[in-house]
Amino acid sequence: SAFLEDLPNELFAQIFSYLNGVDAIYAFSCLNNRFKCLLIENCEFFDFKSISKFKFDLVFQHQNTKRWKSLKISDDEHTPGHVEYFCQVYSLINDFPQLQSLVISNFDIRKTYIILSQLSSLKTLVSLTIKSLCGETMPQLDLPNLKKLVFGACSHIDWIKNFSQLESVEYTIENCHWFRNDLSWPSTLRHLKVIFDYEGYWNFIQRSLVHLSLLNTLEIYQRQRASIPPNGQIWETLICSSLSLLKIFKFYFNFEYSLQSSYQIDEAIVSFSTPFYILEKK
Repeated sequence: SAFLEDLPNELFAQIFSYLNGVDAIYAFSCLNNRFKCLLIENCEFFDFKSISKFKFDLVFQHQNTKRWKSLKISDDEHTPGHVEYFCQVYSLINDFPQLQSLVISNFDIRKTYIILSQLSSLKTLVSLTIKSLCGETMPQLDLPNLKKLVFGACSHIDWIKNFSQLESVEYTIENCHWFRNDLSWPSTLRHLKVIFDYEGYWNFIQRSLVHLSLLNTLEIYQRQRASIPPNGQIWETLICSSLSLLKIFKFYFNFEYSLQSSYQIDEAIVSFSTPFYILEKK
C-alpha cells in the first residue's frame, strides 16, 4: 500500500484546494516542511466558525493571509470575541489583498464601523455577508467587483445602489417597524431574497420589485404571523407586468389561521390556484 509521503504534490494540491484551510492545517501542518509549503500554496478558503482560539492562532501563525480567497469569522457561542480579536490583531487592508469572499456574523454591532471602514480596500471582493448594519451610519463603500451581498439591516438601504455590479442580494430586515422611503435595488439584480417580520412591509417590498426587469429568482419569507392572508392575484399581476424573466419564485407567508373566516382562507387559496401558478409557474 502507498504511504502518504509517496503521493504526488499535485494530488495534495487538489485535495487542499477543496478543504477548509483550518482543518487541513490542523491535520497536516505538523508533519513536515513539504506539507507546510503545500498548505501555504494551496489553502485559500478558511472558515473559523466554531473554531477554538488555539486553532485560530495556529492557522494565522502558519499561513500567508495575503493568498487567501475566502474568510469566515463569527462570534457564536463557541467563539465569543473572535471578531473583536481579529480586528485588533489583523487588518483587512494590509493582510487580505486577494480576498474574494468575506463572511462576518454574530458580532457586536459596535464593531461594525471598524470592519466597514476597511472594506473598500478589498477591490477583489465578489461576495460579502454581514449583519446588523445601519443605513444611517453606513460609510461610502467602493467595491467594484461585488456580485453577491447577504446582509441584515434597517430599511435605510439607499447605499446599496452604489454597488452597480450586484447580481444577488439576500436581505433580512432588522430592527425596523416602519419605512421612511421605498426600498431601492440595483437594476442589475438577478436573484433577490427578502426576509421580514412585520406584515406592513408587503407593499414596500412589492413596489420595490417593479424595476427589476432582469430578476430570474425571487424569494420572499415572512417570519411573523400576519393578521390577514396574502393575495396571490397581486403577486401574479406584479410578476406578469414587471418580472418577465422570472423563472423561480418562492413565497412563505405566515398568517394567523384562527383569525380568518373559512371564506377568507378559501379566497387566499383560490388566489394562488390560477393557471399562472398551477400550469405556467408550477
